[in-house]
Amino acid sequence: MTLSKRISASSSALSSWVDLLRWRVTQQPEQRAYTFLTDGEIERDHLSYADLDSQARVIGALPAYIVELLPSLSTLLLLLDPTAR
Repeated sequence: MTLSKRISASSSALSSWVDLLRWRVTQQPEQRAYTFLTDGEIERDHLSYADLDSQARVIGALPAYIVELLPSLSTLLLLLDPTAR
């Protein structure tokens, strides 16, 4: 296993998780952000920072779209298939 080179950014520029993810997407888009394991041991899949950003943007757009369709909606529960890409 090879450890990647660490890249640093000003902590004042990264005031939220969104800022951190966007910074990682610009600096390290193909680096693994998450690794999913089967039975806690075998690597099943992974998400790069670019993958994570893309999926977060899709999920972030869903509530606005749904609220437009259903104005009386006060609570929204998203159940997403973790294997879907």
